[in-house]
Amino acid sequence: MTQTNDLPFDDDDADRLRELLESEGGDEVMDLGDLDGWLAAITIDPEGPSDEDALPFIFSADSDPSRVPKNDELLGLIARRRRELRRALAAGRGLNPIIQPLVDDEGRVDLKEKTAEALEPWCTGFASVAMKWTADPRPEVRKPLGAILQFAALEDKERAALSGY
Repeated sequence: MTQTNDLPFDDDDADRLRELLESEGGDEVMDLGDLDGWLAAITIDPEGPSDEDALPFIFSADSDPSRVPKNDELLGLIARRRRELRRALAAGRGLNPIIQPLVDDEGRVDLKEKTAEALEPWCTGFASVAMKWTADPRPEVRKPLGAILQFAALEDKERAALSGY
């Protein structure tokens, strides 16, 4: 019998995770795109944070552990997504990032917008790991990281701190 933790993370799971993140409210809670980029970055970084250290940052910019909700479904979906990313890396597969479609003011998917804009949340989440935990990436990581950072929504001081990538 397959346990829920071993099932692939599908679109329904992503939608439910998005709903749960939004229900937590607040400007500091990562949205689904940011979260997925964040999880991808900490998963590929062998010196990245432990789950225990990373989880508070998802819900609070200053990593306040008291802001982590006591919602087993939400925390379980986050853990499942990270396990899936680990399995994909171990198998040499791509990460299959969760990229949400852009939605206009009336809630319709906006197909006229640039694809690059849809990448922004994922890239921003990924970049936030570089700003928080990655002191100086190896030379072979700099070029791909730079390609990701060009799509991230960063403040000027953040972009300046990462300008070497």
